Amino acid sequence: MKDIIFPLIMDSVINVMNQLSDYYNLKVDVLKKDINCYRAIIDFKNSMGEVIVHQPDFAPYRFVRIEILSSLTDEFDQIYVWGDKDGDDIQTIISHIKQGISAGNKY
Repeated sequence: MKDIIFPLIMDSVINVMNQLSDYYNLKVDVLKKDINCYRAIIDFKNSMGEVIVHQPDFAPYRFVRIEILSSLTDEFDQIYVWGDKDGDDIQTIISHIKQGISAGNKY
């Protein structure tokens, strides 16, 4: 099942990231994009974020992790952190990506 759903999740996350970067006019640096991994860094006005999609051997998430941190202080203040788990569908994952990007943009 994981082999079937992973490419669908990967494509969905890449598509929503492209849409959101255009909508919010964000600077998104894609560090890696291949069949096994998508990793992007997002630069907001007062925060930075990372979205990663891959199939980890061991991690506190299934495939997707989004982390948005403040860039206003020397501390790593978390604005939005989420990782998917078994049973999360594509709509849930996309919803969390949208929430994280929105939170980073509003911060």
